[in-house]
Amino acid sequence: MKYQLANLTVFQKRIISSYWTIGLHSPLDILSHKMGISKKTIYKCFHDKDVLLEHTLNWRFTEFDKGFELILNKHLSPVNELKEMTFYWEQFIFKNYIKNNLRCVLSPSVYEKSKQVYLRLLHGNLEVNIKNGINQGVFIITNIEPTAKFYSMSLEYLKENWIENETSRRTWLNHLIEYHLNSLCHNINISL
Repeated sequence: MKYQLANLTVFQKRIISSYWTIGLHSPLDILSHKMGISKKTIYKCFHDKDVLLEHTLNWRFTEFDKGFELILNKHLSPVNELKEMTFYWEQFIFKNYIKNNLRCVLSPSVYEKSKQVYLRLLHGNLEVNIKNGINQGVFIITNIEPTAKFYSMSLEYLKENWIENETSRRTWLNHLIEYHLNSLCHNINISL
C-alpha cells in the first residue's frame, strides 16, 4: 500500500509539511500561528488532529520508502544493500521517531496504525533485498517472508527500546546484520 500524496491539495500538503517542521508535539494553535491561518482552517482540511497526524506520518513514510528505493536501485551487492538499508533505517528512525518522541505524541490508535504502515514498508523492502540476493546466488534460502519478518521485527524491537549510545546501538545493529547474513548466505562466514 503506497500513500498517495496526489489525493491531497497543495494547501493540505503545505499544512502537513509545516506541521512536521514545527514538530508533531506542537499544539495546532502554534501551527496555525506559524502558517498565518486560523485553526478552523486546519480543521476544514483535516477534521481532527489524529487525521492530520496520520497524513503527516504517511507523508514521512513515503519519503522512507523512497530512500529504500534509492538504495535498491544502486544495484549494490545484497550484503552491502542490507547494510545500507539498515543504517538508513537507523537514521530515519532517529530523525522521525526518537527525536520527535512519537510514542508519547501520538494517540495509541494513530501510533499503532503508523507502526503497521512503517512495518509493511520495511518488510517489503527487506523481501526485495532477500530476493535480489537469491537471484544473484548470494543468499540461499526458501522462506523469504518469515526471514524478512524476523529482521524487521528485530529492528522494531530496537525502535521501541532505543539505545541512546550510538556506539552501543551500532554494535547491536552490526550483530543483527551479521546474524541475519550468516543465516542467508551459503558457505560464507560474515563478520562486521
